[in-house]
Amino acid sequence: PFTAFHKGPLAIVFKCSKPNPANLSMTVIAAEYINSGASPLTDFALQAAVPTVMQIQLSPASGTIVGPHNALLTQNLQIINSMHGQKSIVIKLKISYKKEGALIVEEATVNQFPPGL
Repeated sequence: PFTAFHKGPLAIVFKCSKPNPANLSMTVIAAEYINSGASPLTDFALQAAVPTVMQIQLSPASGTIVGPHNALLTQNLQIINSMHGQKSIVIKLKISYKKEGALIVEEATVNQFPPGL
């Protein structure tokens, strides 16, 4: 597992796996959205994009409210990398949520995936 994003009270941890040894181009990411703050993060949504040589599928998140004091939501992302072994996974994230009624939108590029993914 590694921290893919951390700003303010929100941290996103990615746990990566290769569930099918016969298809190494597929990577499954179990994402955890963790709120270390004292206020809930509401209307939480994540959008993700990958380069054209990859495809991404997002399952629905386990909810839209990340509770306070290290509560978390989970979501699975599946990536197919048609150039596995040649191009590393890169994901652009757009994260939005409300904290105490104020809309917060963050963007980040995640490119620190472990070797072999």
